Amino acid sequence: MNTLQKLKAAAYTGLVLGVTPRQSHGAGTDLKGIIDTIVLPLLQSVVVVIFALALLWFIYGVAQYVGSDVGSKKAEAAANMGYSILAMFVMVSVWGLVRLLQDTLRLDNAAPKYPNFGSF
Repeated sequence: MNTLQKLKAAAYTGLVLGVTPRQSHGAGTDLKGIIDTIVLPLLQSVVVVIFALALLWFIYGVAQYVGSDVGSKKAEAAANMGYSILAMFVMVSVWGLVRLLQDTLRLDNAAPKYPNFGSF
């Protein structure tokens, strides 16, 4: 199994484990209960998985950059690293803007929270 296959296997495993809704006892059968127990944890998991994929994309670009002696391969790896940093920056900026709007407009905390990385 080569490095790319190992990265794909790790990404798929994380996707399957991270996107699975958590079990919750006493979940209501109304719409709010369904949203609170299934939809929101699923969305939070998807955000974590997307951010993790962007980080893996960056690490893969670093590995390509370090392992390549050809100028065109180094340029492609540098572009991949730049795109992954840009993707992570946009995701963190959106979290910041949501938080800024919440605090400025004194909204309740019904908006999505930051991902809880310790819940896996």
